[in-house]
Amino acid sequence: MPLEHSGTCPACSTAELRRKKPSFTKRATEFLLAVGLGLVLLVLLVPSIRRPLSPNRIQRCEHHLRRIGVAFLAYHERYGSFPPAYTVDADQQPLHSWRVLLLPFLDEEPLYRQFRLDEPWDSPHNLALLPRRPEVFAETSGKSTCETCTAYAAPLGAATVFRGAVPVGRDEIEDPLSKTILIGEIRPNLIHWTEPLDVPYGNFNLGEAGVFVGQHRAGVYFLRADGSVAFMPNSTPAQWVKLATSRNSGELKIKAFGSNLFER
Repeated sequence: MPLEHSGTCPACSTAELRRKKPSFTKRATEFLLAVGLGLVLLVLLVPSIRRPLSPNRIQRCEHHLRRIGVAFLAYHERYGSFPPAYTVDADQQPLHSWRVLLLPFLDEEPLYRQFRLDEPWDSPHNLALLPRRPEVFAETSGKSTCETCTAYAAPLGAATVFRGAVPVGRDEIEDPLSKTILIGEIRPNLIHWTEPLDVPYGNFNLGEAGVFVGQHRAGVYFLRADGSVAFMPNSTPAQWVKLATSRNSGELKIKAFGSNLFER
């Protein structure tokens, strides 16, 4: 009975084995194609991976403004007015921003009590508190390099809700609260959060041409006097923005905007 042969078949020639083994050139080509395909997929997928981050940051910005809006309304409920733009000393020199005055209404009462309100914001004692900026005043797009700066400021002037050291109550706002700006996004790295500085009335170009600069879209998010948040595109004429920051522009505001002062 013939025995079965095991091992390498004697009929398989060296040439046949060589044909079965892929050449170096073929393997290199397949490798380069795989790498190229991977790079193409990476280019296509990265934007879609990053895209959700922007809405999330926009939502955080809107959330911060709404929290500040609730604090403004709570302050008004207790004191009968919105906070002044800043406090002053006996010589009428600015001491602290409205942002410090809002601290008790932002669940930051312990921090508020540590400030020496009779000293300037930049006294040695008060400067030591500057790094403890509440998250609600932080810029949310990741563009700011200043850990003690504010992302939001108020239009400052006699015609606005923030006229200086004298507070303004709702009874002094003749325009609809839903069409009157309290604060908005500003250029990053501009104002320390306790610093008694805001945006002077009149410089109201939006975007890179002005101080109110949105960090997420081609426009600026604003907080209105009724506590709601709205968006104004950079294409909004500066005169319209100026009217929106005024508390008593009356018929001019209505004629300019109708019901479309803000996108939403």
